[in-house]
Amino acid sequence: MRRLNEFITMIVAALSFSGATNAADLLIFDSPNMIMLKDRGEVIGYYGSVEGDKNCEFFFYRAMKSSVKEGEYSGAGINSFSFTFPPKSYRYKDRDGRFDSAGDVYSLHDQRIVRIDNPAPGCVGWAVGSFGKRPSDKDVVRYTVENKIEAIGIRAISKKSVFYKRIGSRFDSTRAYLVTGDVVVVLKTSSNYSYVRYTNPDSASEGRVTTGWVRSADLVDPFPPANKQ
Repeated sequence: MRRLNEFITMIVAALSFSGATNAADLLIFDSPNMIMLKDRGEVIGYYGSVEGDKNCEFFFYRAMKSSVKEGEYSGAGINSFSFTFPPKSYRYKDRDGRFDSAGDVYSLHDQRIVRIDNPAPGCVGWAVGSFGKRPSDKDVVRYTVENKIEAIGIRAISKKSVFYKRIGSRFDSTRAYLVTGDVVVVLKTSSNYSYVRYTNPDSASEGRVTTGWVRSADLVDPFPPANKQ
């Protein structure tokens, strides 16, 4: 009976952290507005920045294993996309196709450069982002990796979602919450909840990071299904 109880405990523990075993690397940059996950050569990412009435936001993912090189920099071709606010949903099929664009992610040691052929409205210039330049271009923006942590994926909030505090196996709601369209990184899951990392894109917040548990049902994967990438 004791061995049976130990076995059941092991199964419950494994299920409570389902989804965390195949974690990717979340690259944490010197600029909090850039989010990028790398998993066995695959790359997905998100950039979001707000300053006053100026806003730049787009998602991107690696395009068909394509590779690029310029000088010492090597990297991968990407596809970028955005949503019109308020969107029908934050699922890939409901994106605004007018903002689809090819591009590249260049790498050199801990540096990353993201280039978009046709940046989304608001992503041209210096107020909240500049993504039209190559590594050899003057004043190209370089993002430096300062840390790496394990993560599961990038998700968008589908509706107002309250943060929960975990106490043992219990999840208690708090007054803090996220709103529709906020973008988070899922670090781990337990039961029907996901532990997320949210970086405030408003320049006034100086990239303030908030972590906590939210209901997994309030999250949506904005990227295309793997078989369509």
